[in-house]
Amino acid sequence: MKASPVLAPGADGRQIGDRAELEQRLQALCLEAPLSALALVMLELDGFERLVDRHGPQRAEECVQHVGVTLLGSLRRGTDHTARLEGPRFAVVLASTSLSAAQTSADALRRRIAGQVLSFDGRLLRLTATTAVCARAQGTRCGAAAMLQLAEGALARALLNQDCHVSVLAPSSHD
Repeated sequence: MKASPVLAPGADGRQIGDRAELEQRLQALCLEAPLSALALVMLELDGFERLVDRHGPQRAEECVQHVGVTLLGSLRRGTDHTARLEGPRFAVVLASTSLSAAQTSADALRRRIAGQVLSFDGRLLRLTATTAVCARAQGTRCGAAAMLQLAEGALARALLNQDCHVSVLAPSSHD
């Protein structure tokens, strides 16, 4: 699958990474603090194919980039990290964050995206997103690859069931 472009740095110098950077950041957090709480929020822009069909690929990409900038602006701590994955899909790593706090963050991200209105050729457009959260509880172990797989599976279930959000707690493991 073709890699998605990385967005330009935000006003605070932060930048949206790619999948490789996401995997490296998750792995580093799992190694640095193997028993700390850790959460991964997956987010996908809803109706991307419809955006492409109605407004063209360039306008659809502008919408995805707008979501990326919104995510970047939502990061609160230097330990948080955002990455653009394939197409209209993003991931946000939240270090030292419980499942309930990550769910609250995911809900806030969805509301922030839905609260913005874009204008294309005189037409108003409101974006929505679907989210999924995978969290590792304090005192448990779960590796980066397992967390990413669980989070992607939760997002796939949310999209399939047309549910705006699904959360999973990562099982403890020794990887």
